Amino acid sequence: MKVKVLALLMLASMGVQATDCTNAGIQPSTDESVNFEAFADGTAIDHGTGLMWMRCSLGQTWVPLTSICSGAALKVGWDKMIDINLFNKIGFAGKQDWRLPNINELRSIVEDCRSDPAINTILFPGTASAKYWTASPYVGLATNAWVVDFGQGRDNFELKTNVNYVRLVRVAD
Repeated sequence: MKVKVLALLMLASMGVQATDCTNAGIQPSTDESVNFEAFADGTAIDHGTGLMWMRCSLGQTWVPLTSICSGAALKVGWDKMIDINLFNKIGFAGKQDWRLPNINELRSIVEDCRSDPAINTILFPGTASAKYWTASPYVGLATNAWVVDFGQGRDNFELKTNVNYVRLVRVAD
């Protein structure tokens, strides 16, 4: 059963924009009341892209009654990426087809109206203001891959041997 986060309903009923923007002059780019739908199982669907996201970073645990991510997120090297197939045997939210997002997919959840972290923290609580891996290798250098830095919302490439955070995605049903 789909369950929206209680806080979102309360804010909507008060006529308050729920997105936690820190720059009031910029409209939210990931407004959870427009394109996103958050679920009690720790997932959120972006109806604009058709993608389902894990609300927590890999390594964190979703706590449904509080809508928070607890624990420490994992940092891994791109070239030593944890075996996603093994992760999918266990599954998350009843799904077993999670994967690393490509650069464009991960860019799509950057929140333009805030920084540190540059992400909607209502939808994605506990997100580090740090770099997250994408599945996109950097074409110019085989030793590098693209990252999105949720500190300032920028992307860049870096060595695959560096360690960064991971957020998984899948195509929504």
